[in-house]
Amino acid sequence: NGNMLSYSLTTDGNGGAIFGGSFFSQNSGMMAVQLVDGTGHVAWNANGVQIASVLSHVLSPALVSDGSGGAIATWIDCVMQGVKCSVSVQRVDHSGHLLWSANNISITRTPNLKYGPIAMSDGAGGAFLAWEDCPNVGDYNTCLLGIDLYAQRINPAGQAMWQVDGFPVSTASD
Repeated sequence: NGNMLSYSLTTDGNGGAIFGGSFFSQNSGMMAVQLVDGTGHVAWNANGVQIASVLSHVLSPALVSDGSGGAIATWIDCVMQGVKCSVSVQRVDHSGHLLWSANNISITRTPNLKYGPIAMSDGAGGAFLAWEDCPNVGDYNTCLLGIDLYAQRINPAGQAMWQVDGFPVSTASD
């Protein structure tokens, strides 16, 4: 329940699709996923599987197949919309069970404006993630003049494979 902010979907690899959406209701954000099987039936509970629920904004979900009938979900989690954001990630299996930490995994905790993320399968049950980050910038317009691009690889167990807080793919000159 609540206002849907954004959504994403990916294949389950079996003719169905896993949908993910972020919602905002009563000063809290939530992200949920739902499997619709190859015959068009909802496979998990009627409201989906809740992945995140926090007193913040859950923005820009991205889903990618885990190659085993489930999905890896990533999103921006902001204490206040646009500031003090982290990139979070969670894996859900084909039965709708969360496979990683109950509190999700934070890929980066730098207190910056962040945008994105995007996700792509790594072909081995994990995912590549990328997002835009504005280090040392507190305002949206200034951020647009100096966005940095970061990336991280997550293995099937939810462990970051590259450096802490992501790898700086491209950094803007300050």
